[in-house]
Amino acid sequence: MNYVITGVRVSLVDPSEPSKPLLVRNYDETMIKLPVIVPFLKETVDIPEIRLDELKDVLTNEELYNEQLKGNTYELQVILKGTKESIDTVNVEFK
Repeated sequence: MNYVITGVRVSLVDPSEPSKPLLVRNYDETMIKLPVIVPFLKETVDIPEIRLDELKDVLTNEELYNEQLKGNTYELQVILKGTKESIDTVNVEFK
């Protein structure tokens, strides 16, 4: 039985407004090499750099950063799409 990965989705989400992510990146098999996962064989898959272009203005302007991000915690979600969807999350704190 193989596990086929068909895409990767990366999102930065405000837990109080999950329907309005700050950042969304979708990668599919045409953008990255997605392997077929065979049980008991370990394989590492690299995805492209996750750019923060949408947040550039806020991240580079101290006043905007303090107003919109500072003191907030967001959830970074990485979702593997394929035979079975897999998700992992981590909190990102803006200090």
